[in-house]
Amino acid sequence: MRHCHMIKHLLLLHFFLAITCFAQAQGLRGKITDVTGEALPYTSIYVQELKTGTSSNLEGVFELPLKPGRYTIRFQYIGYTTVNKEVEIGNTWQELNITLAEQGLVLNEIIVRSSKEDAAYTIMRKAIAKAKYHTLQYDSLTVLAYVKGTGIIEGLPFLLRNTLEKEGLKKDEAYTSESVSKITLKQPNIQIEEVISIRSAGQGFDGASPTPFILTSFYERGTTAISPLDTRAFAYYRFEYLGSFDDGDYVVNKIKVTPRSRGEQVWEGEIYIIEDLWAIHSLDLFAYYLGFRVDVQQNFAEILPKVWLPVTQNIVFSGSFLGFKGRYEYVVAMREYEVHLNELLMRLDTEIIDEKIEDVPEEIRKADPKIVDEALPDNPEEMTRRQFRRMMNDYEKEQLKAQEEPRMTSVRMTKIDTLARKRDSLYWETIRPIPLSQREVAGYKRDDSVAVIQQVELTGVDTLRVLPRRKFKPLEVFTGGSYRTGPKGRVFFDNNLLKTQFNTVEGFNANMGFGYVHRFDSLRRAITVRSDLRYGLASNQFYGTGTLRYSRRGNRTRPTFVAELRGGSYVEQFSTQFNSIEPVINTFSSLLYRQNFLKIYEKQFGLLNLRWNKGERWRVQSTLEYAQRNPLQNNTDFSIYNRGDRAYTSNDPLNLHGDTAFDPHQALISTVKASYKPFSTFYMRNGRRYESFARSPEIRMMYRKGFEGVLGADAAFDHLELGLAHDFQLGIRGRIDFQVKAGSFFGSDPAYFMDFAHFAGNRTSLTSLNPAGAYRLLDFYLYSTSGEYLSFLGHYQFRKFLFTQLPRLRVSGLRENVFLNYLKTDVSPHYVEVGYGVDNIFRLFRVEFATSFEDLKYQEFGYRIGVATIININRE
Repeated sequence: MRHCHMIKHLLLLHFFLAITCFAQAQGLRGKITDVTGEALPYTSIYVQELKTGTSSNLEGVFELPLKPGRYTIRFQYIGYTTVNKEVEIGNTWQELNITLAEQGLVLNEIIVRSSKEDAAYTIMRKAIAKAKYHTLQYDSLTVLAYVKGTGIIEGLPFLLRNTLEKEGLKKDEAYTSESVSKITLKQPNIQIEEVISIRSAGQGFDGASPTPFILTSFYERGTTAISPLDTRAFAYYRFEYLGSFDDGDYVVNKIKVTPRSRGEQVWEGEIYIIEDLWAIHSLDLFAYYLGFRVDVQQNFAEILPKVWLPVTQNIVFSGSFLGFKGRYEYVVAMREYEVHLNELLMRLDTEIIDEKIEDVPEEIRKADPKIVDEALPDNPEEMTRRQFRRMMNDYEKEQLKAQEEPRMTSVRMTKIDTLARKRDSLYWETIRPIPLSQREVAGYKRDDSVAVIQQVELTGVDTLRVLPRRKFKPLEVFTGGSYRTGPKGRVFFDNNLLKTQFNTVEGFNANMGFGYVHRFDSLRRAITVRSDLRYGLASNQFYGTGTLRYSRRGNRTRPTFVAELRGGSYVEQFSTQFNSIEPVINTFSSLLYRQNFLKIYEKQFGLLNLRWNKGERWRVQSTLEYAQRNPLQNNTDFSIYNRGDRAYTSNDPLNLHGDTAFDPHQALISTVKASYKPFSTFYMRNGRRYESFARSPEIRMMYRKGFEGVLGADAAFDHLELGLAHDFQLGIRGRIDFQVKAGSFFGSDPAYFMDFAHFAGNRTSLTSLNPAGAYRLLDFYLYSTSGEYLSFLGHYQFRKFLFTQLPRLRVSGLRENVFLNYLKTDVSPHYVEVGYGVDNIFRLFRVEFATSFEDLKYQEFGYRIGVATIININRE
């Protein structure tokens, strides 16, 4: 009873505080429409006196809390005339509905060369020349940023719709996150983020951080798309002058941006450039990336005289993939700007001359203006655009050299308020500058209950018994399912129906996998116990293994570590380093085409596997296995088709070295694999120094040894392999992937075929998940060797090649590839494959055509079908 009374008192106190806060609230609210009464969503609203920006919501409704006083409010919507209103705010809410009319444009007379070049090119050349200036014009700035991200699923795959809805993923519902952060930027590359509040359904902070959106700048060189203000812009874009209009004391030019070659990673739309300042006034652009559309709207305001900074941004990602269709929209509102200007650059009041069409006096043409020792000895009144751009680049380089570590790309600090995730709905109603839509309100009610469950999973404490418990369904032993045993534990069953397979040794074989996972409170550590059972009908043989696995997920200071102990009796492919062919693919190949590519042997074994990853620089794996290895023979010749036309091959693989049959024996084998990325840049996060290896190649090493005479083991060999792998972008024009490796056996050569060096061949119509991960036409085992070898796999992806010359295909995300593969062993001819592929078909498939040669003599031509390279599948 005492607890009930206490709860009642707390509810009454909360209700009283809510009434008090609402009674004290005041400001401006209303709706923004066009002249026809249609709502204008996400209209930029800027309060000049407070240097504060916000916007209307999806329905055009805005709500702007203000203290009593007099304010000048600026309402700006791209393509419409800006309206400035002076309002007097008292102690209550004031209603103000705004109607915006479409912007009228004036076509100014501009003298151009005889070539009749569009005036937009002069405007854009000058804007590009000053782009660097606008990124360097402040020494530091601080802004309070509100970010709201809302995702809406507009379509679900028909076959998965019921399953996904049971898991809580529903069509036409809003999934919303919000955050408020104080962002500080300091030259040359320091970012400090103080997170004040976060509200989202998910765990963790990273998804709610507004920083990536706040810092999106079209003044800087684009990475995934070329900015219209990039120095390379004229190679990618055509510009058209659409007219100008007055905005206060400034003339604003409207420029149409059109890609010279429409497709992915180039922007299209309108950008507005302020005359004489050559700064961005606003922009409305869209681009495509991997078939998805990205729309960006930015509105700038004059925060200080001649200093225009963004006050609202709207970023929308939309598209469809594998039957999913949806959009995710970020709205960013910035307020309370504090800007400390670079006084040196602000004194640089220079007129930019476009030397391409304007006359340049001889004394200016010969000048070499520089900023030396933080001074401009001669502050020229005029400079050519090339001179100005060169001077800004030199100045930036000197600023970067002044750092203690020139390779430091960025310094970022993130401070999270201890109450950031504990703010209640009352707090958000008073701090939120953009009202929620009705759909977003409904989504938050749903997410609040999900967040409670996630918190229980994180802490392991379920005193309120909120975790949903599923009733055991016997059929899910075969179709797959999982069941909670508590906040930390879960029993699972694989989809064992899909693991029913066929091969010529076992015939039809049934497989069953099941286990238990226990996660610790941090969710970073887990222990897994699982068992895998297998029975072959034709061989009448039962197999089973048990696995005990401990894993610790790494973080910024601690490496990832996995320890696994496994043992039992099972079957193994001869290519022990990897599966030459997926059993499911072999099942269809055998039953439909009477081609049995899967070659296996039996082993009773015990295995210890350790894996250690130190960030991206080092990855080390060590395995020690003792096994009794026995040969297996075919026990069935069943197939559905081609019974009389084709015979199954022996379970002993064909190889250039000769007979691959073996007698039963024991083997003790140790394997060590390591990879290392040597080149790096640095960045700072929360006072800690980290390395980035995004542009570094990966050096790989593998050493295997068979120990003869230990515990009766017969296998004796030493195998060393070195390799190099790298992938990198060539701007937006293309991407290169390659893998090269060389190896040799020394000491004793391996006596047993499963210990040879094997290569990722392929004789089926399906291709590897990794475009530079396997050969297309190479036999699975023919070139396997116990001697020296050299292997190269290379792949190049074009943005525009043959079919992708057509803009419609480029926009769809279609890519074209060429590849070159090479292999030479001690006993093989020079094997070469060349091919061409079409990638990302319907963002799902990849089709390739390959031709093979041996010692430059034509061998065969074939096609392969695979998964699109944009789909990243973790085979573990």
